[in-house]
Amino acid sequence: MFGRSKSATRSIFTKLSLILVALLLAQLCVGLASGSARAASLNEFYLAEGFTGPGFQEYLCIGNSGAAAAQATISFLFNGGGSKQISCTVQGRSRTTVDVNAVIGQGKEAAVKVTSSSSGLAVERSMYFVYQGDCVGSHTVKAANATSRSWYFAEGYTGPGFDEYVCVLNPADRAASLTFHFQTPGGEQLKGGSVPARSRATFKVNDMLGAGVESSLSLASDQPVVAERSTYFDYMGTASNNWRGGHCVMGSPSLGSSYYFAEGNTRQGFEEWVTIQNPNANAITVSATYQFAGGQGAPVTKSYQVGPTRRSTIYVPTEVGTGKDVSVRLSSSARFLAERPMYYSFANGDTTFTGGSCAIGAAAAAGQYFFAEGYTGPHFEEWLCIQNASRQASTLSIDYFTQEKGALPSRTVSVAGNSRVTVLVNESAGADLNLATRLTVKSGAPVLVERPLYVDDAGNPARNVKPVDPPAPTPTPTPTPTPTPTPTPAPDPTLPPAPPVPPAPPAINVMHGMCFSPYLTSWTVTTSELSNLLDKVKPYCEWIRTFGSESDWDTMLTLARSKGLHVAAGADIWNDLSYNQGEVNALIAQVKKGEVEQAVVGDEVVENNALTQGQMVSYLQQVKAAGAPAVSTSQTWVEWLQTPQIVAACDFLTVNLYPYWDEVSIDQAISDVDTQYRKVQAIAGGKKIILETGWPTAGNTNGQAVPSSANAAKFLKDFMAWASTNHVDYYYFESFDESWKDEGGCGAHWGLWTTGAELKPEISAVLNPAGQ
Repeated sequence: MFGRSKSATRSIFTKLSLILVALLLAQLCVGLASGSARAASLNEFYLAEGFTGPGFQEYLCIGNSGAAAAQATISFLFNGGGSKQISCTVQGRSRTTVDVNAVIGQGKEAAVKVTSSSSGLAVERSMYFVYQGDCVGSHTVKAANATSRSWYFAEGYTGPGFDEYVCVLNPADRAASLTFHFQTPGGEQLKGGSVPARSRATFKVNDMLGAGVESSLSLASDQPVVAERSTYFDYMGTASNNWRGGHCVMGSPSLGSSYYFAEGNTRQGFEEWVTIQNPNANAITVSATYQFAGGQGAPVTKSYQVGPTRRSTIYVPTEVGTGKDVSVRLSSSARFLAERPMYYSFANGDTTFTGGSCAIGAAAAAGQYFFAEGYTGPHFEEWLCIQNASRQASTLSIDYFTQEKGALPSRTVSVAGNSRVTVLVNESAGADLNLATRLTVKSGAPVLVERPLYVDDAGNPARNVKPVDPPAPTPTPTPTPTPTPTPTPAPDPTLPPAPPVPPAPPAINVMHGMCFSPYLTSWTVTTSELSNLLDKVKPYCEWIRTFGSESDWDTMLTLARSKGLHVAAGADIWNDLSYNQGEVNALIAQVKKGEVEQAVVGDEVVENNALTQGQMVSYLQQVKAAGAPAVSTSQTWVEWLQTPQIVAACDFLTVNLYPYWDEVSIDQAISDVDTQYRKVQAIAGGKKIILETGWPTAGNTNGQAVPSSANAAKFLKDFMAWASTNHVDYYYFESFDESWKDEGGCGAHWGLWTTGAELKPEISAVLNPAGQ
């Protein structure tokens, strides 16, 4: 929000937060202790792809890292509508395998939604296939934790021997309209599509683009959806290896400024590629650092130019040479996406593994990883590839949670700085185990981890899937490349059906994000109250933006992520350097725990002369160096035009753009948003812009800007339409009224909800068009 109105808030927050720290801690303890009294929040997992037709065998794996047993509800949503629901129990520190073919029957295309009130779960889907008679392989995909209106894929190819599909799940109560933005060597191509309510659909890219096209994809939807891309190939390769198989990936809901790939191989029998997607209107430069296993040489750095709305393809052996075990980090000052397709044929003893895998890069190193899928039986190999991209050595514990034996004793592995280590799980855990795997950094820097899985043709479970009578058509799944093949064939007995699926709630208009503060009437809040407020906003947004990193703000981050919300985590800094460093240190701790997707350091600090540009850049660099995936600060559109040092230091620009503070009438408000947005876009250098905006429901008239409930509702509706048309992300200010604010008479009236946590009627009419 505008600086003249936030500076008072800042000083109040700084002083009161120090005075009330003891009280806050005491109330937090009360809130945590009383958490069991409130309704448990649901953790959600989504998978768009799924097929049980001839030649396909599908398994759903659910890992539970918690000590107590977890209950999960599994909903299967079919093409064209209809669903089936079952429930299952996952024992503590164990994992459960569901045979999807046995549960829903053969010849079905079905997406999956898993819900549970227990935290500490991971969900993955393994598909084994014999595609079109002779293409044998498998792929494994980790479930998405939330829906999104945007999905990105860097890889895509419709050349000879390649069939590419995009699968889209629409869990909403109304149809989703889709726009496919394909970035190709010849420029961007636009295609349309739709998915019925509470259903899924498959789109064959070969039919959409024609044969022989390399592409990346930016998928936009008017409803929150989930998208995967699957590819099946009969590929001769650069060395005439004649690879056959398939790979699949869950799309990325956002772009980033850096990506890591822990796995990679340029040895004989391997073919590794990297694809870079640039959906921006300007050309970008991407830097690459390749790291190798011990004794294979010093890191290699490269730089790549990618044109506007284009994709670029890199053949890794050309960049680093053959015979290498390689990890890579890609980075740019602009937002982009990267994937790593890899094709392989290698032998271990009498077993030969042939196929392919694909993965979207990790945005940042993390302190913990949890994989639901894993199998060490005959014909299978499971590996852990661990990359340490820092100069500091790291020590990790590896915990295996098996179906057969429960939790195994922890293993320990050390990874030197700027190196990588591989662990063969068949040897580390033992043979013939169905298992989930958790890796935790015990000391040192966060790391990157991938888990390749390989199965040979003889052991592929899909070979045992018989055609149905009459044969079902062979529409194939849809996600795209993920690393190495997929695991284990050890299903539990068919699970008993749960009660019928309840009717869907009325449709709502979901926002990209909201600014969230829980201090509605005072500076105190319990954990239970925090949870209830987050439950209020969750149906209406995909992201929240927070404004601090300590005490309640830290609790808020953990709670929001447990509910499936994405979080732009804030740090409250002003002119107290000691206090600032505490906030930054707390944000860095959250980054190192892998909890931060976006970091927003400070709000309108420089233009209010609280800090210099240099001081702000220093804080941004500290958070970035800790491994934050994307870093920004929040400034008015005017200030962004005047602070080039800060533009250069940020991965994305958080722009406060309020027509109310620009003294613009409600009828000219969207024109003002568009004009000022274009000004910032011109100096952003292709970096992503995220807006913060809103309109008060009461308060003083500011020039031609009149605060009222009707005007606030009109601005919200018109702005959401503009943002959707222009593919602009935003954090709407704000979720709840806060009665303690003044800010020219309007400070207490920016909320979509009242201080009583009731959605304002005029706002409800915009967000709930079905009349909820």
